[in-house]
Amino acid sequence: MKKTKVFYAVQVSNFTIVNGTPKWLLKNDACMNICIGIVSSILDAYPDEFEFLIKLPSADDTSDVEFLAELFDQSHLDRI
Repeated sequence: MKKTKVFYAVQVSNFTIVNGTPKWLLKNDACMNICIGIVSSILDAYPDEFEFLIKLPSADDTSDVEFLAELFDQSHLDRI
């Protein structure tokens, strides 16, 4: 079965300043946590029907995430 592809652009707003440079804080951003909840719930309920492309800042531009994949459950990564 062909999977439906869903694009999700997260409106991240939580950031800090590190050495004079703005850095995003993804782990405690409300919009990021909503995204994780929505995407995880859909992938759990419909494991063979959806794939997600999620627009986020680069991990290099964050201060609390080394790899973006760490934000999501390992079991979902093959569909994100």
